[in-house]
Amino acid sequence: MDDSTRGILETRKNFSDDKIYVFPDYKCARHVIGDNIYHIKTGISDLKDEDFTQAAQEYQQKHPELASRQAHQAEESI
Repeated sequence: MDDSTRGILETRKNFSDDKIYVFPDYKCARHVIGDNIYHIKTGISDLKDEDFTQAAQEYQQKHPELASRQAHQAEESI
């Protein structure tokens, strides 16, 4: 879902009230309130370069067929 106020309000019109809506806690969206409306704070995490390397290695271990295909495509593009 879009995080613009207009997008939020249009979404509420298109979906039923039995849904739970979670929006970023932006100042422009705080006026959207209701029993099924939740605002969450967003922020930048403390990710380091090593975290991306580790995530890539874990992905390759879980999906070796995709990893080998991606490596092959990278070799062909060189």
